[in-house]
Amino acid sequence: MNKFYILVLILLTPLTLISKLELDPLSIDMQQNSTLIAKNKILIHYSLYATNNLTFYHPINLFDGKSWQRIPSEYEDDLGNKESFKLSENRNNIAIDNDDNIWVVGNTNGLYKWNGLEYKKYSIKDTYSDKRQYESIAIDSSDNIWLTTRVILAHEPPYINYFSEVYKYDGTDFEIVLKDSGNLSLGFTKMYVSSEGRIFIFRSSIFQNIIEITQSGAIASRTLKTPHFIIDSTRNEQRFARLNKVFEYKNEFWFALGSNSPPDPGVVIWDGKDKWKALSEVNNYRRRYALFDGFINSDSLFADAEGVAVDAEGKLWIGGRGFLNYLDENEKLVIPDLSDFLNKSTFYSHTVIPDSGKEPNENHIKFNSSRDSVVAIIKEIFNRDNVTKHEFGKISGLEGYIDDIVSSSDGSLWISFSYLGVLRYQPLLSNVEDIEVSQVINIYPNPVATTDKLINISFGKSQLVSNINIFNLNGKLLQSNNYESQIADKIEIRLDKNDYIAGTYFMAIELKEKTIFRKFLIN
Repeated sequence: MNKFYILVLILLTPLTLISKLELDPLSIDMQQNSTLIAKNKILIHYSLYATNNLTFYHPINLFDGKSWQRIPSEYEDDLGNKESFKLSENRNNIAIDNDDNIWVVGNTNGLYKWNGLEYKKYSIKDTYSDKRQYESIAIDSSDNIWLTTRVILAHEPPYINYFSEVYKYDGTDFEIVLKDSGNLSLGFTKMYVSSEGRIFIFRSSIFQNIIEITQSGAIASRTLKTPHFIIDSTRNEQRFARLNKVFEYKNEFWFALGSNSPPDPGVVIWDGKDKWKALSEVNNYRRRYALFDGFINSDSLFADAEGVAVDAEGKLWIGGRGFLNYLDENEKLVIPDLSDFLNKSTFYSHTVIPDSGKEPNENHIKFNSSRDSVVAIIKEIFNRDNVTKHEFGKISGLEGYIDDIVSSSDGSLWISFSYLGVLRYQPLLSNVEDIEVSQVINIYPNPVATTDKLINISFGKSQLVSNINIFNLNGKLLQSNNYESQIADKIEIRLDKNDYIAGTYFMAIELKEKTIFRKFLIN
């Protein structure tokens, strides 16, 4: 377990990028409708960005464990022709394969693979090639690519004449698996590959909206139940559900639902066979009304649920419009302790993409009087990071919005706040104190005086010292000293930045065969 903590902290060290895709290591390009994808050691974040002059971007950000970089949002062929990606609204447009290649689909007539240097384009060749839009993507354990597409035959306002398809791409050929057409066709929305290899395809309909394809190729249809239907199927009609997220937990499938008309949001849980249960207003969760009167003591699942994920401690988190909670052993919503939560978090703020020829206004976000858990977190982030600048209008209580939540392989919980940025929560970070207690290392003075900010590290015997990195309690790297495997029995460090104020800090001392973490105080 000690190695886990060491890896977590080392991964926080920023890396300076020298390519044209360079970003500030602690910032990302984003705005709204953002989506997070985590696989292996890669985290992908992508979103919609609409500027003041109605220019649209789809920024794609990659976190490699050390820093953020931007992946191009367009494809350029050998002749210099460019295709800007227009990602569909279902937010199921990017997937990562087993070799860490990134696959993108969009309404730009193609499937694109990013290998770290460039895109390669793949497309279905038939009579509908110039009419086909690529809607969503999933990748199974054998690296087969699953696609949903929409073929636009004609635009006939207020209706569009089209049919939808499901394809499987094995790296060589595209095989059509399903075709959905006719007057009742509403198209496919998202796809999900379960841990057992079951392919789930979701349709925009009230009934028969889950299509399952087994590993043997058998196809079956089911209906995604909504909270009202589950609680009282005799009294409440089945309603259309806007599916935001699918998550597997303890051999069950958790569906985060958004509101439609009539509204029926919340979370529903399916055992993968016949049993359903719901977490929503209809089974004693407090209802959130349009006029928010403060939910500091009780958030609500009667609101759009956008993400479900489990952290390294096994806590299951749910977040969405105006709420971020974890479930206790009684499946009750619990608001995280604000100080503890943020002390174990790193916030990556939103970078403005200005309109051409215009400079954005650098105004901090303004809030109305809402006191729900998300706004409380956002306010405290800005209180702690007074250099964070943003360019938005006023965000009211209705816009304390979480777009997505995922957990990564290192146990981190990643939370995307609409318009604001991404927060990385590491629940085990506080256990870093004396991860490997060594009697031969002494830090003094401890506490360090704020007047001279001079600190000494004494080794009982000579050591090969590579690096000494200093972090604050948020995991932000404040200072990095490279000693290039210097042999030393004592090292003196001057804390040379204005970031150091009274408080608790820790240093990672990288020796030849191990890294030792020690806390120290500044008073």
